Amino acid sequence: MKVDFSRVNEVIIYDVHGTIEELEQFTKMIERWDTSMEDLPDYTKVWFEALFVSLSEIEEETTKEGRSYCVSYAKEAEKNQVRSYIIEARCFNEDHVPTLEVYRKNGVFSCTYPLLTVSSLCGMGKIASKEVFDWLFTHPKILASTSDLFRLIDDVASHEFEHERGHVLNAKVLQVFLNFARVADVFYSDYDAFTESRTMAKDMLAALLINPMPIE
Repeated sequence: MKVDFSRVNEVIIYDVHGTIEELEQFTKMIERWDTSMEDLPDYTKVWFEALFVSLSEIEEETTKEGRSYCVSYAKEAEKNQVRSYIIEARCFNEDHVPTLEVYRKNGVFSCTYPLLTVSSLCGMGKIASKEVFDWLFTHPKILASTSDLFRLIDDVASHEFEHERGHVLNAKVLQVFLNFARVADVFYSDYDAFTESRTMAKDMLAALLINPMPIE
């Protein structure tokens, strides 16, 4: 089954092409799921049509599997996606810098992980039951955590471009969160190296503090 929500095009619509008035209208059309696309600019119509084609394919395939419920979750995930984008667009338009807490909460959705997860589940057959989708839409901690990490990595990587456009959240601050996440990966990727600190953790700390490698 082909699942293509044209993610890049949607990001460009909100980040580059759209005026705030156009984006407000575009968001409301998706929230109402208004397929008439009346008064939308041509560049948004192209993306809207691609979305409908993708969802029609999902509905056709999942109905054959007795999983027609998938498409309704895909629509709701898309609505959550554009809601997060319009929040960011409003902040940019109003020259408003949100608190880090607000920014990260919205970033769970704007990073696209929830939508991509729903898209993936649509193509996973009966293993992705209705109960799985219901659980996913409770926004479990595992989804929030991975989304948060992805958002921070994205922001650190793109901070120069975002700064030029006026998105002024300090990437040096975000780097702190990212580095702590990297520490967790180092300590817990294979086993609990923090608790069993006499093994890998001891060797790493010795290499860092006692026997540092010279840099030429």
